[in-house]
Amino acid sequence: MKPNRLIPILLIVATAFTANAAQAAQYISSKKAVAIAQKNVKGQVTDVDFDSTPRAHYEVDILSKGHKYEIEIDARTGKILSKRVDRDD
Repeated sequence: MKPNRLIPILLIVATAFTANAAQAAQYISSKKAVAIAQKNVKGQVTDVDFDSTPRAHYEVDILSKGHKYEIEIDARTGKILSKRVDRDD
């Protein structure tokens, strides 16, 4: 491959990586999401998942006093979107 063709390809690849890094920087970390959830429900974190649809959010599962709580946290703002209790556990 000629060097003059390689440069535009490298620029495209670099731009794609930069765009992905910028988007990831817009989200709070999973560690921050866990801290937010634990401020709301004291207990043991059993699972943390990131979901980008329909809106980027973290799902944090916490076991507290025999109940399993699922707390959804907006990945951009850190706002708690919902809190559900599974009373079957």
